[in-house]
Amino acid sequence: MDKKHCAGCCDNFYNGNNDLGVKVCWMLKSAARIRRVRVHVDQRPPWTAAPELLPNCYTKDRFVFFKAGDPILKAANELKPHKKTKTATVDTAARGGRRRVL
Repeated sequence: MDKKHCAGCCDNFYNGNNDLGVKVCWMLKSAARIRRVRVHVDQRPPWTAAPELLPNCYTKDRFVFFKAGDPILKAANELKPHKKTKTATVDTAARGGRRRVL
């Protein structure tokens, strides 16, 4: 596999992008490109991102990667979205406070 597929990976630092003298990432030799779905850790299901062709060792901060077709993706996409909760206004002016929304 070529180093160009490592762009954006946390470990791309080891592909000669350092001052430590390390020229090649130790995972590059055994890496293979597979279809993976990129999901941000703050993203709620359903996860609708299309699979990308990425190295199997590819990592990025604040992202989780699943193999395309992973059962967890199917289960997460079958979840119903959370309903929005109603807000209530509390009038605390009678007690010397402000109006606030809970």
